Amino acid sequence: VAGIPRADPIPLPPKPQGLDGLKDWQRDAAQIYEANRKAYSSRNDLLLALNLADRLVDSPVIWFPHQLDFRSRCYPVPLHLNHVGEDPRRAMLRFAKSVAPDMDAIKVHTANCWGRGVEKKPFAERIAFTDSGARDFERFQADPLKHDGWMAAEDPFQFLAACRALFDQRAAAKLPVQADGSNNGLQHYAAMGRDPVSGRAVNLVPGVLPSDVYMEVGQVACRKVMELADAGDQTGRLVLSKVTDLPKWRKVVKQNVMTSVYGVTRTGAREQLVPRLLELGMERKDVAKAASWLAKVTMESIGEKCIAASEIMGWLKGSVRQIVLKDRTKPIEWTTPLGFPVLQPYWNQNRLRIKTSVSPWELHLDVPNEDDNQHLGRNVNGIAPNWVHSIDASHMMLTALRCRVDGIEFAAVHDSFWTHAGTARRLAHALRDEFVSLHERPLLADLKESWERRYDVSLPDLPATGSLDLADVRRSEYFFA
Repeated sequence: VAGIPRADPIPLPPKPQGLDGLKDWQRDAAQIYEANRKAYSSRNDLLLALNLADRLVDSPVIWFPHQLDFRSRCYPVPLHLNHVGEDPRRAMLRFAKSVAPDMDAIKVHTANCWGRGVEKKPFAERIAFTDSGARDFERFQADPLKHDGWMAAEDPFQFLAACRALFDQRAAAKLPVQADGSNNGLQHYAAMGRDPVSGRAVNLVPGVLPSDVYMEVGQVACRKVMELADAGDQTGRLVLSKVTDLPKWRKVVKQNVMTSVYGVTRTGAREQLVPRLLELGMERKDVAKAASWLAKVTMESIGEKCIAASEIMGWLKGSVRQIVLKDRTKPIEWTTPLGFPVLQPYWNQNRLRIKTSVSPWELHLDVPNEDDNQHLGRNVNGIAPNWVHSIDASHMMLTALRCRVDGIEFAAVHDSFWTHAGTARRLAHALRDEFVSLHERPLLADLKESWERRYDVSLPDLPATGSLDLADVRRSEYFFA
């Protein structure tokens, strides 16, 4: 219910007596076992969070110390209760200080939490959605157990908190509202390559409507599959029989697009497609072949729509391959625009075998050997996601510093920036200014120069840049929305 992990385990289906149907039963039983294991773990984690909330509820203010990973991405240290957690945990939190709310910002946030496609509409339509549902939303917050329609929201508990803020000024004054980027990895690559095509797809330029890169890639993939099916490809016809409209295409390709800028391989893309095709009713015996076939199509579609990202990732991978093959003893390093030193921790590994007194089996641990060589494959596959994560983290921290100067309360879940409803407009201006300032620097040229100097190599020329005007970002309503 509303995303809360179930208390009772899912019962196993009856086991067949003979061999007939045994393999299907084993597969289904394994899936149920895994679902029960995850639910048990998630439920205990949520109970710990609720226990912490009970202990902290009367505190005038609580703080979340953060730590940085090797790419400078920020993560809160407390494990069970933090704003990076799942929907119920996020909904429990509010800012300690009160700020006079902008009710339009709360209405947009309410629509965003409802989701179900409303969050992709223009701001005026999101506000109209909230206004039109006001009577129901008042019932939800007044008696959420009796009037449980809020549970249909994509983020039900955050939606319920937003409903409360619509009718309670004290709650509205402390409610965190969120601004999310339109696939931040692609936004950064489009800005680095000044690519007008992918820049338009990820809202780097102003538009009457918010662009949806997942839908655009889905349209390209649909066209490609239809062409192959018309030419007689049986797998293409099978895929079209299940992925029957553009919303389904969007759902199918979304995870591939999200992870493409973080270095997903074709094998990884295939594994992401398997559950999507099963959800759409494809028979399990056909899924593996169809997912492998479709992964090739989706990766080609992403490359066609996200030209700058593909070219820059290719340059990064080729450069790292050249560096590692020249000298396997030196790790790949660079410095972020904020001066944070990044070092890829991809040495070859030693396997340690450990015997314990509590188990008859040995434990096998793979431990990086910093006296050995660099692992070529992991360095090549890791550079694109690690580089763009370090740039994305820089944008977040630059925005946080700007908010500190401007007196704006700020929290972040990587590419989702939080503030009071009353300061949402000021945050919108700040994050756009910092994005433009960040990408006005020659990030790739500086990286190329530092690598050539550090590793004594001559790297290939950088990909050509396009005609995108970065200043357009400042006027793009849906850049973060």
